[in-house]
Amino acid sequence: MNKAEGLFTKIDTVIVRVRELEEAQAWYEEKLGFRAGDVDEKERLVVLNVGGETSLTIYELKPGEMIAPQSTARSYPIFYTGDIQTAHRLLSERGVEVGSIEGEPGGTQWFAFKDRDGNLFEVCHYQ
Repeated sequence: MNKAEGLFTKIDTVIVRVRELEEAQAWYEEKLGFRAGDVDEKERLVVLNVGGETSLTIYELKPGEMIAPQSTARSYPIFYTGDIQTAHRLLSERGVEVGSIEGEPGGTQWFAFKDRDGNLFEVCHYQ
């Protein structure tokens, strides 16, 4: 390995824990337009194709596990969009709980949203 190279070349997937796999999969497909790639019934997970090289994996909680409380003081994925106004409007029309668009037009803008299990996400746009 060259000293200038890092150990890793990309983020492969981001894991998001969900309460009920099939209902969560339907939500992500209907609301966000993601499509299932790999499905592992034994492990109770679905790898969703987001676009590009990184995927989002929804992974069902095991009996007795709980989703940790969500806040901006923890890690969460940020999706990029080429049109933040349209993304915000479409998610809102699809019944997704979205926050207001923040930042400056022409600069970096973003908004937060939550999935059906309360997991926090953000959408950003910059030029």
